[in-house]
Amino acid sequence: MLPRKSSGRDLEGSRAAKSSRAIWLGEAGTLVYIAVIASIAQATHLPYVLFPELGALSHDVLKRPHGTWAKAPLMLVVTPLLTGVVGTLVTQHFDYSFVSVLLTIGIAITIIGVLRSPIAPAISAGLLPLSLGISTPLYAPSLLIGLGALAAVSLIWRRFVPPPPEAGSPSDLVDDIVEEAPRDYSWFPSSSSFWSLRSFSWK
Repeated sequence: MLPRKSSGRDLEGSRAAKSSRAIWLGEAGTLVYIAVIASIAQATHLPYVLFPELGALSHDVLKRPHGTWAKAPLMLVVTPLLTGVVGTLVTQHFDYSFVSVLLTIGIAITIIGVLRSPIAPAISAGLLPLSLGISTPLYAPSLLIGLGALAAVSLIWRRFVPPPPEAGSPSDLVDDIVEEAPRDYSWFPSSSSFWSLRSFSWK
């Protein structure tokens, strides 16, 4: 009796099962990653290693290893690092005000645009020093610990997780579109307003 050939439906079902398993492993990996980074932050007395947006970044990168953010490991490290440097410098030289907030946001958005980086949460990394009065020069380098580890994990994790079907799920497509690098600056006014209001809510 000849073995039954795998149909397209069987292959699709197999891919779906692997994709579902990868999502669950990504969720669990996010918890482990955040726990490890939190332990490092506590042990080194560098609380900013675990900056707020690291949770969102790690969740997306580990859950969607072939997503937009996961496919840009260099930008994942460089963009928040540069905006963190900007935020620290602004905090050192200016008082907290609407003008200093707009200045920080404007430079952060410019960095994202020039680098063609999809890592929009880097804006938050730039605003955090100003919002919390962080002027230590250790802030930006401390971001490298968590971001560098996340970039390394993403490169390894992507090798073990098969890419999704070409069409992808609707949620994946939406996430990829939202996370794409900006093509122009038409979104600057609305984004500046959002981040300004968010920054003042932190304060």
